[in-house]
Amino acid sequence: MTKRICKQLYYGEILTEYKNNMKELWKNLRPIIGKPKNKTITCNEFLMDGKKEDNETKIANIFCEYFTNLGKKTFPTKFLVPQRIT
Repeated sequence: MTKRICKQLYYGEILTEYKNNMKELWKNLRPIIGKPKNKTITCNEFLMDGKKEDNETKIANIFCEYFTNLGKKTFPTKFLVPQRIT
């Protein structure tokens, strides 16, 4: 048997064994595909308006301002809410 066929059989066994349990399936596939379990990404600085910013308070305030105004920028006009007919 070639190495390629052995790999296909091995992966097929994993997929078959854990086909009803996604958590276990991904637990066994992560090491094979080289995906780390930890999804946390930390950044010490951000590029804002062409300048690097590393002050945590300033970064937090800019994110807060962005997400606070996101709705207004996305939907600048007010939606008409239908009135309940009594």
